[in-house]
Amino acid sequence: MEENYRGTALILENSERKILMQLRDNNPGIRYPNFWALPGGGAEEGETPEDAIKREIKEETNYELINPKYIGNFLIKKWKLYVFSKYDPKLKLEDLEVNEGQELKFFSLEEILRLKIVPHHLPRIKEYFKKSLFH
Repeated sequence: MEENYRGTALILENSERKILMQLRDNNPGIRYPNFWALPGGGAEEGETPEDAIKREIKEETNYELINPKYIGNFLIKKWKLYVFSKYDPKLKLEDLEVNEGQELKFFSLEEILRLKIVPHHLPRIKEYFKKSLFH
């Protein structure tokens, strides 16, 4: 992975104080196959992290992400992960499409802690719940 790679992730919260997770494809050619992850992905050349997360969420779920809240960026080895959040009390799982990965589902923190999750996403999720960054 290139040194200046910029990844993005979204903590998308619903009215039940649960956040959206995506089950990654079960493909040995990708990083963390068959793991649960926050939706998101890499920024393209010349794209801001906010533009990248909006594009990635639209591509992966067909959700129109408007005004995401920037939580911070975190150094993961030699690349940065830019994390955003969004509270949408009207959002239902049936409003989303699974365009990437195997499944989308909302989880509480207690449920997330029992999942096989992408390691660098877990600290961000715990921090979100611990600091009560909810809407």
